[in-house]
Amino acid sequence: MSQANTNKVLLIAGPGRSGSTLLDMLLGQIKGFYSTGELRFIWSRGFAQNELCGCRKPFRECEFWTEVIKEAFGSFEKVDYARMEKLRDAVEHHVSKGLSIKSESEMPASHKEYFDAFLNLYRAIHKISGREFIIDSSKNTAHGFVLANIPQIDLFTAHLIRDSRAVAYSWRREKIRPEVYWEQKFMGQRKILSSAVRWNSLHKLAEKLQQLSKGYAFLRYEDLVNNPKTSLLQLFNDLGIKQPALDFIDGFHANLSTSHTVSGNPVRFTNKEINIKPDNEWQHAMAKRHKWLVTLITWPLLLKYGYFRREDPKNKAEIPLILKEN
Repeated sequence: MSQANTNKVLLIAGPGRSGSTLLDMLLGQIKGFYSTGELRFIWSRGFAQNELCGCRKPFRECEFWTEVIKEAFGSFEKVDYARMEKLRDAVEHHVSKGLSIKSESEMPASHKEYFDAFLNLYRAIHKISGREFIIDSSKNTAHGFVLANIPQIDLFTAHLIRDSRAVAYSWRREKIRPEVYWEQKFMGQRKILSSAVRWNSLHKLAEKLQQLSKGYAFLRYEDLVNNPKTSLLQLFNDLGIKQPALDFIDGFHANLSTSHTVSGNPVRFTNKEINIKPDNEWQHAMAKRHKWLVTLITWPLLLKYGYFRREDPKNKAEIPLILKEN
């Protein structure tokens, strides 16, 4: 299939609370790239609940999404979003087993319906945005498997990694979801043990996307926030994509344009400018017993991803200390 007939999607993969919205926002400022947020949730949070788009308008009132949906499906009313939500669970369960669908003849009719809906959606986003790459920060690996099984999509994967202890601590925080504008609602929370176990499993699953992606690269959150330009340039180099101009970043300051993201961290509502800085609150605020528990559960991958290197003095002594005390 020729390159002209394919739709390029850059998926940000990995566990939640890893900084994916920040990465999404930064990538969305690059020429040829368009940020859509966590597109996997468009059926529920966009169509069904009509939550706020990143432009701060309800999804159904956003000019960008109105044009996209008209191009893809004809109108909002023609989309059976409740059915799409049900199909999502069934399709993702199938492809999450690592199965690759070789041809349409192997594909159940319901799967093809779901695949076609997403293909139409991505095609419309490409056309309306006029960009070469669509950024999808859904993170979910099964969603990545779905995209990889659509022949007309070229999948690129940015596997985003953040220290497991920081992720576990973040899942304990109470954060308001401003996109739910009609009532006060908070982001989901997880217990420490659940966060650690999921951090392991989701990273192992995300690694499987390497075999299915046209381009695949690791990126640590800590590297991104401590050296934004260098980290982004390295990401593009590892993905096999031509390195872009990053004129919108000046040191740790980034100029932003309005985004049209359907879901993500509340930081996505930040327009015009943002200061890029590490969120290290967990280092002094997280209970020691929680640090030890998460470290003991996740240390093999922490080691693999470079969190105990000598050049990382903040973290290098934690495993020996914990093992000695236990």
